[in-house]
Amino acid sequence: MQTILDAIGRHAAERGGERAYWTPGRAWTFAELWDAAGRAAAGLAQRGVGRGARVACLTKHTAECVALVLGACRLGAVCMPVNWRLAPGEIDCIVKDGRARFMMADKAFAPGMPVSLVTEEFAAWTSAFEPIA
Repeated sequence: MQTILDAIGRHAAERGGERAYWTPGRAWTFAELWDAAGRAAAGLAQRGVGRGARVACLTKHTAECVALVLGACRLGAVCMPVNWRLAPGEIDCIVKDGRARFMMADKAFAPGMPVSLVTEEFAAWTSAFEPIA
């Protein structure tokens, strides 16, 4: 059985230069997405995220969110997307109940939330790490 992680890794190896995602700000190739996921995995591991830990994502499901989810999957962590349309109290309850060790949120949703990283700083954060396989 092939997972999404397997598929993205295969596409990165076989079609690395082809576009995987595009956003208003940029296009992401499969190789760039795979590299960002490996760097995110290294950053998450440094923060103590490992197998079974929860990683929350309070975003509008950007390419950065996909890279974070893939990075968490590389570590065996559990991805916990949080609906950005919920009230702050509901979000707080979900994150606390889920015991997320790490949470990335878009800057617009970050105030008052237990955020580890804002999405807009994802590239700078991941650039500090070497990608892990």
